[in-house]
Amino acid sequence: MEEKRFHFYRWFQRASVILALGNVIIPLLFWNRIPSQIPMHFNFYGIIDDWSDKASLFFLFLVLLILTGGMSIAAYSLRISAASPNSSEAEKKSAHDLYPMLTILHFVLQLMFSYIIFCSITCRNLGVWFLPVILFVSLFGPILYLILRSGIFSKKREDSSQNDRDSSQKYQEIEEEATGESYRSKIDWWLGLLLLFAFLMPLFLLIKELLKTGECSLSLLFTQILLTALFIPLFRTRYILYPEHMTIVCIGKVRIPYRNITGIKATHNPLSSAALSLDRLQIDYQNHRGSHEMLLISPVHKQEFLHIIREKIREKTDLNPPAGVRQ
Repeated sequence: MEEKRFHFYRWFQRASVILALGNVIIPLLFWNRIPSQIPMHFNFYGIIDDWSDKASLFFLFLVLLILTGGMSIAAYSLRISAASPNSSEAEKKSAHDLYPMLTILHFVLQLMFSYIIFCSITCRNLGVWFLPVILFVSLFGPILYLILRSGIFSKKREDSSQNDRDSSQKYQEIEEEATGESYRSKIDWWLGLLLLFAFLMPLFLLIKELLKTGECSLSLLFTQILLTALFIPLFRTRYILYPEHMTIVCIGKVRIPYRNITGIKATHNPLSSAALSLDRLQIDYQNHRGSHEMLLISPVHKQEFLHIIREKIREKTDLNPPAGVRQ
């Protein structure tokens, strides 16, 4: 059943690659028919407000190809992880949850680029609906999908029973009384620059437009507020080792009792997680329903972190830790 499901969503991935190639090849084939001046920027209402030489299309092609390559690598990694006999149950579950979202999102983004390129080479406005739809689909769509897949709104969610609430309260009391050993997330230099660029670019455009027109773009302002709300907790990501459990602090908190951890291993898995480096550790554990879950972290002083958490797991599992935890 899962194989058929993967096969179905692979068609979205193939269609995305075909669209990407078409978005680059077709304009090049008709290059002489493209006007010398094309739209370079559209305002919040999707109306053209700046023009540039048609050579600026090459920058758009570059962004499109980088997006296609990155999304294709991520989709391939998920598919291989789901099929590999060496993958843990948590890895397979994560791959089955994320692969459909990734392939559909990639397809939608390729449609978005197709429409932008079409409007650019034909000198048309995008339309007032374009920005709200794209923001919802590309930003809020994946978040909503993951929330629904995680069962947050299910009656069986973790905090639905009194026992789970008591357990959560217990760990919160431990955190109030004990001082845990805190490790911040390691940050890859290239990822730090990429995030910094993503954060500063809307701010730069916002200031530029304000100085040029005297008006503040609501779309850029909204984007900047959203990025600020996401990046502040992201750069404060840390992992705290308490006597009974580990707490991952990022956008929210995740608490994992040591007794529930079934495996720890080094990995370079690029899946989105509470980690700002690809030099990661994969934590496999069981949730309160016995389902396998996986979390990726990237603590500084990784070897020291590994030594301490393994000792704590040994203490909570009667000196007989799971095979995946042993050195």
